[in-house]
Amino acid sequence: MKWVIIGAVVLIVLFVAFCVYVDRSTKIKKPGICSVRTSNGAILICYCFDQRNYEVVGIKRQRKHIIIPDTVDGKHKITALNFFDGEYVSSYKRVRHIHLPASMEDINEDAWGDNFQISYRMNAFCSFPNLKSITVDEQNPVFTAHEGMIYKNGTKLMAAAPGILGTVTIGKDVNKIAKSALLDLKKVTSFSVEEDNPCYKSVDGVLYTKSGKKLLQYPILKIGARFSVPEGVKKIRAEAFFNQRYVQMVEMPESLRTIGRAAFAGARMLRNVKLNEKLRVMEEDAFAYTRVRQLTLPKSLRTAEIGSLPVKELVIPKKLGDISVAHRDGEGILRASKLYIENPALNLNAIENFEGNSIFSSMEIHAYEGSLPYRQIKEVADQYLIDLVAIPGKRYDAPPEHWGPVDTSWYSDEKEEFFISTPEQFAGLSKLAKDGEWFSGQTFYLKCDLDMRQYANFQPVQEFDGVFDGQGNRIYNLHIYRLEDNVGLFSELEEEGMIKNLCVSGEVTGGNCTGGIVGASEGMVENCTFKGKVKGYGYSGKIIGFDFEQDYWHRL
Repeated sequence: MKWVIIGAVVLIVLFVAFCVYVDRSTKIKKPGICSVRTSNGAILICYCFDQRNYEVVGIKRQRKHIIIPDTVDGKHKITALNFFDGEYVSSYKRVRHIHLPASMEDINEDAWGDNFQISYRMNAFCSFPNLKSITVDEQNPVFTAHEGMIYKNGTKLMAAAPGILGTVTIGKDVNKIAKSALLDLKKVTSFSVEEDNPCYKSVDGVLYTKSGKKLLQYPILKIGARFSVPEGVKKIRAEAFFNQRYVQMVEMPESLRTIGRAAFAGARMLRNVKLNEKLRVMEEDAFAYTRVRQLTLPKSLRTAEIGSLPVKELVIPKKLGDISVAHRDGEGILRASKLYIENPALNLNAIENFEGNSIFSSMEIHAYEGSLPYRQIKEVADQYLIDLVAIPGKRYDAPPEHWGPVDTSWYSDEKEEFFISTPEQFAGLSKLAKDGEWFSGQTFYLKCDLDMRQYANFQPVQEFDGVFDGQGNRIYNLHIYRLEDNVGLFSELEEEGMIKNLCVSGEVTGGNCTGGIVGASEGMVENCTFKGKVKGYGYSGKIIGFDFEQDYWHRL
């Protein structure tokens, strides 16, 4: 009996061992992670993403040449390349050449990483710092390669090998360049473009769109301490100077309107930046981790991320109303030791308070007495040990809360059409909106002209999602004074909202997104006019302060 039991145990052990052996020999056929040995002994890590096809996500054993096979087992194709899949992100310094098979259909071109705690796009091959050559099987219907660069359908540059030395040349047939294609090229000194290319050009080794309106990429290894962005450039694209090694001073042209996200981040030699007077937008981390210690924000600036600016003193101009911040090293997000806030309507409470950190690391903050930021800082000054100083010369009074006579008796949420004929009824529309009505699916008709002189500070109609048809009538003697965002006769027009056939006259003053008729709009405004004065501390316009559909400010 004893030997029978021993024999049975041995058989069970042998059976389990056999199953393990079989599993190991066939595991690449199962969905999920598997290892694939190449013809020259490299081992790839592959992942089955749709029960049928595999993508290469890492390398377990490196070789100088990585030759990716068509399949993992003779049946399941390798169709994608994604070296940013979680735990398999690594640095493959030994690899000099990668060959893509005929089966390859997709390369991840929208990967993101963190460098200096900054989120930025990554070259599809950034894990291969010494990669100099990329080749593609001649039978591949999607990709081709030439001189260390890979193209999709022959016209879109997907990525360049990070180990390329010297000059990168953009061919005449390239009509699109992936946003991450030319990042992480730490050994490139210049970009050139073939003469007949209709979309791109190179000037002194720097890559631009053909029109010259966008600066796309500045070589990381281009030598030169000073650079003047050419006149005509309207936008510096995100990460254009990322990790640049030599530039110390940059001068912006008057044509420039936008500095993209992380455009100069990590350019550690950069010390001096001269911003132009017509700059409108400065995106996140634009100058993070540089040596810039002084930066004058122009009065024209409307949108800016300021938390990552490495400056000692910062002046926020009066029309900079759209502010975002980036958190750095666990500190407060307004990092300047002295902060001057000239915008009297800047709502500091709208700045996100991340993980319980104070939004302030500044020890000394200057603001106009009575302004919105002054009142907000005063409430927390003792808690965060802030020295609050009044800027001399101006004082702002808090806007009075004034409703005036209101009539809501005419409204029923069961009806779809309404006719407004008195100022009191229109004030009732505002009161109903403040109480939470959106008016979705409802239409309001203005039957006659309305004189709003009895309302010293009219409360805007908030978050309107219905239809308001003025039928060519006027609303006049309108007075609105509110130190807050989204100010107008209608503060916010929602996506399904519409205002049409309306004439308005009066005076409107507000913070960011201030318009005579609509402060911030996602809906439709048709056949409307405004006569009078509109003053906004941020984006502003006679009719619409900011149109999210058009994504531009309406000039006064």
